[in-house]
Amino acid sequence: MIVEATGRYIGVELDAPLKGKSGINYGFASAMAGHYVFNEDYTLSKDGLEAARRALCWAYERVLHKPEEDLVKRLNKKRRI
Repeated sequence: MIVEATGRYIGVELDAPLKGKSGINYGFASAMAGHYVFNEDYTLSKDGLEAARRALCWAYERVLHKPEEDLVKRLNKKRRI
């Protein structure tokens, strides 16, 4: 879901079962190329929605390919009752 949208940034977050965040910044170059987060009536533009989709894909990929840290600790924790 989109959790933050300003004139210069779109932030997204994944819901359950995966948890992750990502975002895309819109800078001067985006404006010069005609890419904006919002339309003139303050609704999300086509470019804004596409950026949100890309950010969600990046968050999803980051969560799926996250390296397993402390695998031994996690496995030992599961064995304890």
